[in-house]
Order: sequence, then structure tokens, then C-alpha cells
Amino acid sequence: VLFFNIPHLAYDTIIYQIAQSLKIEITIVTQSLFPNKFFSLRNIENYGEFYNTKVSIRKKIQKIPKLDLFYMNKVKQKAEKSGRVNFKTIFNLILFIFFKNPRLIFRPIYLSKILARIHKIYKSFPKWRDPFASFFHVNELAYFEHLAEFESTNLDLNQRFVYFPLPMQPEMTTSAIGGAYRDQLLALENLSKILPKDVKIFVKENPKQGSFARGPLFFHRLSRIESVTFVPSFADTEALTRKALFVATVTGTVGWESLCLGKSVLVFGHAWYKDFPGVTEFSKLSCFEKIVDNVPKKRDLSLTFGQLIEKAHEGVIDRAYIRLVENYDAEANNISVAKILQDLILKKKEVTFATLK
Repeated sequence: VLFFNIPHLAYDTIIYQIAQSLKIEITIVTQSLFPNKFFSLRNIENYGEFYNTKVSIRKKIQKIPKLDLFYMNKVKQKAEKSGRVNFKTIFNLILFIFFKNPRLIFRPIYLSKILARIHKIYKSFPKWRDPFASFFHVNELAYFEHLAEFESTNLDLNQRFVYFPLPMQPEMTTSAIGGAYRDQLLALENLSKILPKDVKIFVKENPKQGSFARGPLFFHRLSRIESVTFVPSFADTEALTRKALFVATVTGTVGWESLCLGKSVLVFGHAWYKDFPGVTEFSKLSCFEKIVDNVPKKRDLSLTFGQLIEKAHEGVIDRAYIRLVENYDAEANNISVAKILQDLILKKKEVTFATLK
């Protein structure tokens, strides 16, 4: 069975589990964030395990390219003028009424109250954070009303804190490679147990998150973690990263960005960079001081990156990443990738991530 991404939806997860149960050979390929490079593996649990696999000794330091997170282009890291109700909002509200609750047409007073609530939400968030641009539901309404309460939080970046940005759900980073920590609150609860009492956890919501997996119970459990401070949507991730004692994440890209800034990282799931210097994998025996002191050295990071790139494969297997490749030639790419896939399936080529036997 060949997967062109790590199984994380319903159908592909079921196929993956059946294949494992029947002992059918599995090959998984997934596009990396680096131009024209993709990774391969046999088991989801091996994702990120490459440092102990066979690689040639590289004496030349590999330059680490800056990531182009094109899928976050519309997200800003600063406060700006608040938004306002727009055509998309009204259109999505009409769709909700038409398909979900047509009787609201005959309740103009109730509808006017909903519009007033929507208007208040837009006034609470910066213009780039458009809550109902693509979807409206009463659950979204309740979610953003609650989220708006944190927009006025005053942040003191001079206090001792750990930065924990929440990954979007549902998404591969939690659903598949997060393991037990697809429940992000479990990660936060365990993190709080290893921190000194004077250390806070600054939690930032994913700017693309909606009400899914963010119901009342989520915020209730979050409120019970005394060390947590929920930060505004416009809080600067880079500033939070630089000032934090360390960055904690399930498997998010923020972990890699933190390493590149020379900050130690604590991961809870199967992050692709978990074998890099500066990364600590969480266990209940994790020591706070050791995590803080595990600061990556630039040279070590570059050498390890070189080992990863050597284990990666050249090509594009996800159309969304074509934009990262200069002078992309579709035919040449397809021929090259097909040969690599053939060699991986027939085990003539080693996968990127695997446990050393």
C-alpha cells in the first residue's frame, strides 16, 4: 500500500490499520517544508527517527534554508484595526439559516441579536482574523465569543514562561503523529506538572482554528491549569519564542523555527525534527532544568540537517509545494519521483525515517 501523505483522515487511517493487521507492506511518502524534498517511512511511529539510521559522514555544514510557510500568508503577528461584518459573513449566515435552521427567518428579533453578537466579535479581533469568512455556525459563534475574552490580555514577556502554540485541529500534526497527545490538553496538563511554580505557560490559539475540538469542555480543562495564560491572537510568535525559557509543542513547525532561533524545544508527538539537537521528547521523568539547558548549537543543527537532507528524496509529490521549486518541470519530476517510489516499494532504497535495527 502506497500513501502520498501520512494517514490522518478516516479512509486512509482505516486502510493503514488494515494493512498493518494483515502484514501488507506499507510505504508512506510525505512532502517536506524544504523545496523539492520529500520524506519516506513505513510506520507512522517512525516519523522523525533518522539520526541513528545509516548515513555517510558529512564534513560540510549544510545551510538551513528559511521556511516559506505559504499557507500562513494571511496570518499576521501584530495588532491592527479591528474587522467588521462583511459580505462573506452575511452570505455564510444565510447559508446556515437556509440549510440548518430555516425557522430563524420568522424570528427577526433573534436574528438581530445574532448579528449584534457577530458585530461584537469582529470588533474584538484584528482585521486579518476574519472569524466567519468561510463558515458560520452557532458553535463558531460561541467559540469566538469565548476567544474574544483573551484579546485584551496584557502580556509580560519579562516573566519566566514556556511558549505552547496550539496546532490546528483536525490536522495531521495532531490526529496522526501526535499519538496520545492529539489531546493537546493532556500535553499541557503534563507540561504543567514538570514546571516550577513561578513558570507560566503562554498558550496561543492557532489563527486558523475554528470551534472543532474547542468546545466548553476544552476551555474548562484549560482553565483548571493554573500556570496557563491564554495570549491574544496578535501576539508575536517570534517574540514569544525568543523570550521563552523553551518552546513546547506536540509536533508543530514552531518547534523547528525555535531550533533555528537557538531555543530548546520539548515535543510530545512524532515531530519530523525530534532527532535534532536541542529537542527533548517528553516523558513523565522529563527534567525542567535539562530541557532549558538543552540549547542547540548552530553547527550541530546544520550537520544534523545535512544528515536529514541526505536521507530525504528529491521531488514534489504534493502539488501545493510546486510553488517552492524554481523552474519546476512536471514531466521530469514525475519520471524521477516514479523511479524513487519504485525503489522504495521494492526496498532498493532506504526510507528517510526508520528505527535502527
